[in-house]
Amino acid sequence: VHGVLAGVGGAFSTADLFNLYVWFEVMLICSVGLFAIGGRVDQLDATFKYVALNLFGTMLLLIGVALVYAASGHLNFAALSQAFAGLPGPVAMAVLATVTVAFLIKAGAFPLFAWLPASYHTLPAPVLALFAGLLTKVGVYALLRTLGDVFAPAPSVMYEVLGWIAAATMLTGVLGAAYHWDIRRILAFHIVSQIGYILLGVALASDAGNAATLFYTVHHIVVKANLFLIGAIVFCLTGSYDLRRIGGLYAARPLLGVLFLVPALSLVGLPPLSGFWAKLLVLRETIADGRVAWTVVALLVSVLTLYSMMKIWMEAFWKPHPDDG
Repeated sequence: VHGVLAGVGGAFSTADLFNLYVWFEVMLICSVGLFAIGGRVDQLDATFKYVALNLFGTMLLLIGVALVYAASGHLNFAALSQAFAGLPGPVAMAVLATVTVAFLIKAGAFPLFAWLPASYHTLPAPVLALFAGLLTKVGVYALLRTLGDVFAPAPSVMYEVLGWIAAATMLTGVLGAAYHWDIRRILAFHIVSQIGYILLGVALASDAGNAATLFYTVHHIVVKANLFLIGAIVFCLTGSYDLRRIGGLYAARPLLGVLFLVPALSLVGLPPLSGFWAKLLVLRETIADGRVAWTVVALLVSVLTLYSMMKIWMEAFWKPHPDDG
């Protein structure tokens, strides 16, 4: 856990592209240890899935670092920002595309997000809450720093493609959450879905969009960590994460029901909770930018998020326990 926290802190504070790669490696190595430490078959299977796709992203990032140094002779962010403007268009696009795809994999974006819901549910609850709150946000921060600062101004086509990736990430994530019955898997798919909103803020390529991204990131860290910890309490009380095997918790633990509803409705975006303001900041910019399709997808995803949160509420808290019948 200390290694993961050190990697996250180092990634957020570094001002050198190679150092950023090193901190991603630190997080990957420490995360693999936390996935595999229990030695169960499902944990080892999750470890393999996590490593496979994340190593692909890490390899792409290393290739991107090599391309950046070969093209510019620099890896320091300040020097790269000056050198990028002098690169030929095709070279700059190849460099930027490689680094961007690597960061999107780390962020859990469409279509290479399968490692996240396939592995997170095997982690112990406190570690799962830590991972849910922090890991994917490092990829988002790196992307925001890359497109909005180091390689600014990035080509407009990059932002256009990123916007559609964000919309697909939102939609596929929330559909996965609506399909599942395991609380951990539902919440893991919602990590993917909410990453889509955060990426949408980056894709707007404006100061207001960047501010919305940062606010949404902080909101998501707090809300998602809380939801996973509450899910763990549900497991401790009932012995299962499967919504079909539990129920009646509101009658037995009304305060727990309230504790779940607050972050759940914040995730949906109900005012005056933090999720409402986070989504308002993003949607206000999409509307101002004339992005009707992206706005419609974001609103639809909010409705489906409400459905999956209410599914947890109705099944775990409101309905009678199956054994009481």
